[in-house]
Amino acid sequence: MCASSDGRIFVCDSHYVHMFTTDGRFLRTIVMRGNAVGSSTMILCLAVNEQCSVLAVGGSTGVQLFTLSGEFVCRFGQRGQGKRIGWSFTPKSLAFVQNTELVVCDMNNHRLQVFTVPDWASRYS
Repeated sequence: MCASSDGRIFVCDSHYVHMFTTDGRFLRTIVMRGNAVGSSTMILCLAVNEQCSVLAVGGSTGVQLFTLSGEFVCRFGQRGQGKRIGWSFTPKSLAFVQNTELVVCDMNNHRLQVFTVPDWASRYS
């Protein structure tokens, strides 16, 4: 679960991201089921940047960025166990820093990784 600076609340539920207002009113559901790019077999964590333009989703298929309407923006990193940069075996937590960096807590590789979010991704709408 995460909240955006404009008051929306995002809840992950396996293959779905549900969006609500702060008073609990349902806004929409983004479906991300599957193995293809832009989907996930299991969503584990979420983060929204301060500009409310990018939703980061960590799951069984790595880390992916989406618009808040659910449109796929990009994917980075790859699933793998080991110390290679970009490998993320189990992304367990995500956090944006200053809209330009995404911190990924990689549980099974026992580390944090910091990725620079491309400028164009933060402006994507």
